[in-house]
Amino acid sequence: MKSIRPAGMVVAIGAACLALQLPDAHAADPRASASGAVDAATPSQASDAAQPRVDELLAKYAQARGGAAAWAAVQSMGWTGRVETEAPGQQPVPFLMLFQRPGATRFEVVQQTQRSVRVYDGSHGWRMHPGGERGVQVDDYTPEELAAARDACGLDGPLADPAAKGASVSIEGSDVVEGRKAWRLRVALPSGAVQRHWIDASDYRDLRYERTAHDRAGRAGVLTVWLRDYQEVGGLRLPMQVETRLPDGRLADRLVIEKVAINPELSADTFAPPGTRPLKLAPHGGVIVNATGGATPPARH
Repeated sequence: MKSIRPAGMVVAIGAACLALQLPDAHAADPRASASGAVDAATPSQASDAAQPRVDELLAKYAQARGGAAAWAAVQSMGWTGRVETEAPGQQPVPFLMLFQRPGATRFEVVQQTQRSVRVYDGSHGWRMHPGGERGVQVDDYTPEELAAARDACGLDGPLADPAAKGASVSIEGSDVVEGRKAWRLRVALPSGAVQRHWIDASDYRDLRYERTAHDRAGRAGVLTVWLRDYQEVGGLRLPMQVETRLPDGRLADRLVIEKVAINPELSADTFAPPGTRPLKLAPHGGVIVNATGGATPPARH
């Protein structure tokens, strides 16, 4: 069974930055960025004379995603949906993603009746996947995966109150991203790693970000994550598609979020090591979230 790993989802909703390891064949110069099927950011011809201060931009970013107060009221969140790839013969796979403050995450997929689970409890991380003598193998996160999970900076991500999370943000300038002017931010994460985010200069959505990943030989390459199809869910603005592309521009995976649960009731062992508490799958192959009031379908505008 092919293992599906979620992209480093430091998205506008502050996801778990679960490290995607680059396939050996896709190792590239870390200065590279996605090209080909997806337009790369290009230098803006517009003047940066009106460049905002960092605090002004981050305040508008917070308002664009629903407001700081609305996000402060969110203590847990669940997504269900599917993972898509371009691999020949690969069918979409249902997934479940759970978040709980201050920094716990659980990502689960089921493919051909076999489960793969990744859990981070805020301090430690584990991976459960088919293999081993008993048919299931549980491994600790690698140092890179653990650093990436910590760098996610909780449910809100590094752009929400970055100083309190040990991150720092600066504005490098502006680019044109798929025809839209966007402010390019340099985000220094708690581990010392650096990401670049592009914030729409008109509506202040997080359009895309880049992060560095490594293949098994330790060679670095830049992954580009696109945040698409923003919709309103319970007063919050969330991207319903999270698309990760390899350094050569090819699609690594696309997470399509179909349902969102805000403040679901999660048991204490949800973020225990994988295999100690299987999460239930609906008979139709979708994933159940035990949410107060049920899962919330996104509002389309």
